[in-house]
Amino acid sequence: QTATAEILRVINASPSDVGPVFKAIASSGVRLLNCDVAVVIRCHGEHFSPVAAETLTGTLDNMGPLVVPLDGEHNFPSRAMLSKAAYHLPDWDQVEVPEHARGMQKVFGIRASLIVPMLLGEECIGCLAFHRSTSGAFAESQIALASAFCEQAVIAIESVRLFRELQE
Repeated sequence: QTATAEILRVINASPSDVGPVFKAIASSGVRLLNCDVAVVIRCHGEHFSPVAAETLTGTLDNMGPLVVPLDGEHNFPSRAMLSKAAYHLPDWDQVEVPEHARGMQKVFGIRASLIVPMLLGEECIGCLAFHRSTSGAFAESQIALASAFCEQAVIAIESVRLFRELQE
């Protein structure tokens, strides 16, 4: 509820600017899931882009490549977005890590991840990626919380989009 209230405050302060909303979603996600990094990723056609990333200490400016092919063979976010289901990686050392993900692992020290798709009806508009620098499974309660938070994030993103359309 606190995370949702924070996002609503951001929407109220800048109802037509989705940038601060993405930042608030990532910032709330880090605290909510007690992870080291939370990333908001948006789909656009056959590609996706990270649009906001937060750590426990603040904004992460270097989010890696800004345009990545939507391809489940080459990266983990694509697997969640294409399947429209949460993708849970308790220990990156126990799975075959695609090249793109290996680069991200080196840069950010990722050892465990939970990636939850953002669904607007049947359409996947992106995902929220929660990463930890230590291996270990996210608890079932955390996975459920991440899914519920993701639904709230979609509502926030859609609210900003609709407000912009009304202004135009």
